[in-house]
Amino acid sequence: MIHKDLPPFEASGKIELLTFDPVSGCLVTDSVTKNLVVDDSFKIIPAVLGRDTNKQIEFISIGTGGDFAVQPVGPPVDTGTRNPAAVTDTGNRVEIFRAPIRAIDLPALNSVKFIAVLEAADANSITIDEFALLSSDGTCFSHAVNEEDPAPPNRAVKYSKNNGLIVVVQWTISFFRCAGSASPIIVSGPGGNPVIINPPLP
Repeated sequence: MIHKDLPPFEASGKIELLTFDPVSGCLVTDSVTKNLVVDDSFKIIPAVLGRDTNKQIEFISIGTGGDFAVQPVGPPVDTGTRNPAAVTDTGNRVEIFRAPIRAIDLPALNSVKFIAVLEAADANSITIDEFALLSSDGTCFSHAVNEEDPAPPNRAVKYSKNNGLIVVVQWTISFFRCAGSASPIIVSGPGGNPVIINPPLP
């Protein structure tokens, strides 16, 4: 039965970038970036539900193309300012490193979290300002560009991967109604009484 009075589902999420000192294990930085679910996600979701092994979410792509625009012909071109993610993006504009998903978590009833790690020896002396969540065949589900630097020329904020830092990328995708609030979920509580859970928006 289709409930026509309910708004459609939407997907969004966030990326948490954690850097750790490889010797002490201490947290060095912790930053959060919002992501954009792109058009190609609609190629992935039905295939995942249909158990297509080629469309499973397998990688988090790390890039430095947050100031680049993809031209109709030719390589990406540096625009000199932050170029936000677009729903037509098919991946990072300038990919540096592709990290395999190490773990998958379900932090809430409407969310899934993908976790990847850049080891101390991986991709040093780079700056990171964009991310892409990719399926096993490289199809892009989500793309994100770091926030805009408030200082002119307003480039995307860049995080440094150097000195052998360990970087943990935690990418959470949440599903909710387009009406502006998360969909309430009713579960069975003690004694069979219904319990209403209101999942948080990303």
